Amino acid sequence: MGDMIYRVLPKGDQWRLEHDGQSIAYETRTAAVEAAVNAAQGALRDSEEVSIHVEPAPGQNALSQLPDERGR
Repeated sequence: MGDMIYRVLPKGDQWRLEHDGQSIAYETRTAAVEAAVNAAQGALRDSEEVSIHVEPAPGQNALSQLPDERGR
């Protein structure tokens, strides 16, 4: 089996989890990320390589989501 790639991205007022050609809608980014992590756990148990990519919310960039030097 190949790499398992999970993508979480905004679509309108929902967040989508995409994997292996399928797309599932979630109301919040947190819910979509939790679903990606739960789905990836099985692949990790099977020693598969797993990647989870989470896009920033509309109007934000990835760097604005990083903690500052104080860890906040």
